[in-house]
Amino acid sequence: MEIIRVENEDLKVIEANRKRLFSTVFQPLNAQTIWDDICTHQRQRVIIICNTVSLTQGIYRDLQNLQQNIDLKLNLNLNLKINITLLHSRFLPEHRAQKERYLRHKFAQNWQQQNDNTCEVLISTQVIEAGINITSQVLYTQLCPMNSLLQRAGRCARFSGEIGEVFVYKTAEVNQENQELANTDLYNWEESASDTGVENIQEPKQSYL
Repeated sequence: MEIIRVENEDLKVIEANRKRLFSTVFQPLNAQTIWDDICTHQRQRVIIICNTVSLTQGIYRDLQNLQQNIDLKLNLNLNLKINITLLHSRFLPEHRAQKERYLRHKFAQNWQQQNDNTCEVLISTQVIEAGINITSQVLYTQLCPMNSLLQRAGRCARFSGEIGEVFVYKTAEVNQENQELANTDLYNWEESASDTGVENIQEPKQSYL
């Protein structure tokens, strides 16, 4: 075995002048936190990754409701238009492919050249950990195994010269009205054949904490 020494200059070339700042957050991740950060920092490319499909659906609905409340009740004029996209493995193949094409365009390298004054928000699961070449300014993720965390972080400041922030949350929460939906995937349901028919077995999902 040959040990190869990697010099600092080599590391700079490898990293291609990218920079990611990682932060651990102990408060729960929720729609209000995301919304406030978008408005405060005028974000334009935001990715949120949750560990279950149902939680992404819950946060997606919370963000939509928050956007509608601000637009209709508070009549607040933001400098940015906000588009929210949901992506997970349960979409029909043609629908998912359509969404992925849209995301590859909107979250592409040099997205700033689109000059659309729009904040694109993607809420997804581990389906974007590999195979979708996209980038973002800021990425929010639930705590997960290290190999998955590194894959997720690769969707922030992905290309040369970019600077991004990765926020890792221990937990996530949704508003009361969407909690039932968000908790749907807390258990794995398996079907097993028996003499009396099909039996549902409830099995807790593996925790990453």
